[in-house]
Amino acid sequence: MTAWSHTQGASPGGAKESSQGLRAAAQNLRQMARVAQDPAMAERLNRAADTYTARADKRAAAEAADRRTVPNA
Repeated sequence: MTAWSHTQGASPGGAKESSQGLRAAAQNLRQMARVAQDPAMAERLNRAADTYTARADKRAAAEAADRRTVPNA
């Protein structure tokens, strides 16, 4: 299973990922970092998790803005 499997197949540059999916991917990366045998690999996984968390924050802000601008149907 890849780290981003919980984002419904989304990959960098792909369709918009949900903020929840990005957070799940970040959590998976952090779990993999905790059990990594190689400290350099753990560091890379943690940096990737930080990137996914930042993307999740930006996406959550965009989702909130979308909810404010779309009239109720």
